[in-house]
Amino acid sequence: MSEKLLVAASSSDPYSVIIVDPNTGVASWSYKGSDLQGAAVGFVATLGTSGDHLLISARDRPLLHALAVHSRDRYFHKAVVGGPVAALCTFKDGSMLFVAIGTQIFVWSLKNGELHAVLDAHYQSITRLSLTSDESILITASADGTIICYLISDIISHSRDHSVVPLRKWKAHSLAVRDLTVSGGTNPRVVTCGLDHIAVIHSASLDEVLLRISSDRPLTACELDPAETRLFLGSDTGNIVQINLYDLDGSMDLLVQVADEKNSRVPVFSGHSSEITTLAVNADGSLLASGDSSARYCIWEISSRQCLKVSSMPGPLSSLQFVADWPSTYAAEHISAHPCFELQRNLTKDEKISMSVHSSNEPSKKFWCEERDRLITALLRDADSLDRSTDTRKKGKNRRKQKMIVKTNDIDDTEDIIVLDNDLDILETTGSSSSSITGSGCSKDKKLLEKQRKEIQRLKKINAELYKFMASELTDK
Repeated sequence: MSEKLLVAASSSDPYSVIIVDPNTGVASWSYKGSDLQGAAVGFVATLGTSGDHLLISARDRPLLHALAVHSRDRYFHKAVVGGPVAALCTFKDGSMLFVAIGTQIFVWSLKNGELHAVLDAHYQSITRLSLTSDESILITASADGTIICYLISDIISHSRDHSVVPLRKWKAHSLAVRDLTVSGGTNPRVVTCGLDHIAVIHSASLDEVLLRISSDRPLTACELDPAETRLFLGSDTGNIVQINLYDLDGSMDLLVQVADEKNSRVPVFSGHSSEITTLAVNADGSLLASGDSSARYCIWEISSRQCLKVSSMPGPLSSLQFVADWPSTYAAEHISAHPCFELQRNLTKDEKISMSVHSSNEPSKKFWCEERDRLITALLRDADSLDRSTDTRKKGKNRRKQKMIVKTNDIDDTEDIIVLDNDLDILETTGSSSSSITGSGCSKDKKLLEKQRKEIQRLKKINAELYKFMASELTDK
């Protein structure tokens, strides 16, 4: 699948948010930013994975914007929040929004705009938010060096009279945490790096440190590749170091020299001259994108550590993300379901139960609709075939009975008439001549009945899968 790179710079200049082809460096989509009314772009995140909408926060302003990616879709909505947005993340389907403002976390439903929870998570400002791949745990990092894990189910269903109890909490750094990334799977490993020259890999399920990396420079960005075999760490000098996790000798402590470009122990990417602000790795782990505070971003080939593309933006890089080649960026006509971005300021009282309405372009829904139409067509075709077969069988049975009447008048008294199968009306005569009469449609009828039995079993299986699918959808939403 073709990939693009979403690039965002913290600037009030036009075209501070673009989408480029990582192979050529040519921009295929850009946002002029006139709707921001002069506000500088803060953080940029995709609203879900469909690529229909983007979320853009305003730097130093309590504003959060949602806009449609397609050029002919004029959807744009601005929400006033409690303060400047420090970090944000969403569910993959875009149904839930998590925003960090100061020391608090706000949780909104984008199906109806309800504010589900406000968490007083940290003593100092929150710097990063992230969700696990199964969207069951929210992980936060702050300037006080603390990492906290919350269960999403506890956040949504907690009582207003009691605070949410964290699933895990640990202090990984003595100074501010600058970046956070999470591995995939049900056993998440949380990777953090901070200004204390330390990077830590912590197992959330085991609640223990798996690896501690000490550096000669403050670490400002971190990123895991999709295979989780390599860890990339960016420093304040612009160098990026690659840690091959499976080449370690089993020690829980590692010392690296990021500033040494000729380091023989670990590979170093040297191409920036200022602080690394963000890192991203593509889906197959072949490309690395890096951005710095001097408005420069690079695209690297990881295997050779060669810089393939270098370009600049109007301001310091705030976001880099490899995304799919969204149809909303190139299709002439594109229809998408808009989120409810009228974010409420007061906590919901949970007086109503909100049900999610799925958009028509959802892949799973499209699959089941096509499967339903196919099954209905097959059933109608089989029913019509069964009716024709039944009529033919009745006519054949009447003709066989007439032949039997004529034949029994001619045969000897020693001949008997035996009924072998009452369901199929198969008659057979036995006697001295050992002659038999069989129905011409007998074998066809048996095959048809067997086919119907198999079809019924298959429909039962599909019905069970549909039930499980709808039950999981209702439970998740």
